[in-house]
Amino acid sequence: MIGGGLLLGMAGIAAFSTIFYCRQNFAGQVGGPMSVEKILWLNYVLTAWVIVPAALVLHPDLHRDVRLVLAGLLISMVVRGLVELPLIYVTFGWSPIYGIAHDLATIGLIEVLRRRPDTVLAGMTNDFDAAVLAYTQVVQATFMAEVVFAALFYRMRVHQDAVYFAAPTAAFRHINQLTRLVDLVVYTHLGWFLWTWRERLFGFPGRVSW
Repeated sequence: MIGGGLLLGMAGIAAFSTIFYCRQNFAGQVGGPMSVEKILWLNYVLTAWVIVPAALVLHPDLHRDVRLVLAGLLISMVVRGLVELPLIYVTFGWSPIYGIAHDLATIGLIEVLRRRPDTVLAGMTNDFDAAVLAYTQVVQATFMAEVVFAALFYRMRVHQDAVYFAAPTAAFRHINQLTRLVDLVVYTHLGWFLWTWRERLFGFPGRVSW
């Protein structure tokens, strides 16, 4: 069942984020300490860019062309993971520039898949299909937010010392304050999307009869 897998996936990411936060802040892991704002952002990214698209790409009610857009996003994220994780934890050579390049490439990929000549997406009238396409546009916007975060981080040059996360310190205050604002916006949207389409996603009734 799609809804059960989606709920399990989101719960799994939340548990992972909690453990990851504790390891970074209390166990001295590679990358350095991270702020609450940044672990919330990481939790959102893994949920909104991976877990939700993975559930949607399997949804039988979605048009094939919509699922193709989601599949492109998922493939892009898998490729990033395969490249980024060894660079962070094996060679200690990750740079925010690599992340920025991937973010911009993924924004472009989503746009190309949505606008390719043989697609029927431009004339899409199904409400659920249209909502998921709008969701991918929000994903593009959040990739742009990640570009801004990475650019601010790159300017600090701390990645040269294998520091990959914004710590809860004065030096990173500007990044954390911006991230806090973005967290508020993106979690509000994600909650709205999941609630609005709860019947399609989880099988919960969209309207309660008293």
